[in-house]
Amino acid sequence: MALEAFGERLKVAIKRKFKFQKEFVALMGIREATVISWVKGKSFPDNIEAFKKISDILDVSMDWLLFGKESSELDYNLFNEVTKVTYNWAKEKKVPINGTLFTGVYKTLIEERKHNKNITIQAILDKYEPLLQAIRGE
Repeated sequence: MALEAFGERLKVAIKRKFKFQKEFVALMGIREATVISWVKGKSFPDNIEAFKKISDILDVSMDWLLFGKESSELDYNLFNEVTKVTYNWAKEKKVPINGTLFTGVYKTLIEERKHNKNITIQAILDKYEPLLQAIRGE
């Protein structure tokens, strides 16, 4: 998922529910700068609990926030695990941490598990590493 797409969906949902963005910020209990960064597509919530809170406050599904469509296929526990493992991996590898990375790993894991039920999140990240090195020019 592109950060910009998430930011646009978040902006739409906030405007639909609240007159002012500050009302959403207050209910989230976070800094306004964080929400501004999300809405502008510059950053992304770093845990599944934040997504859950956003979806509850804005009365939208996490599927819609993450992928732009309704789906009963999103495994929240698995997405949370992917987020945690990917976040730690990205910090260790000094890779930019963003929502595209989290959702890309999640979607790849789901697809790969159709063919190999035992594939791990780490195996998916190992597949991503050469691509990230090429992008960084290493």
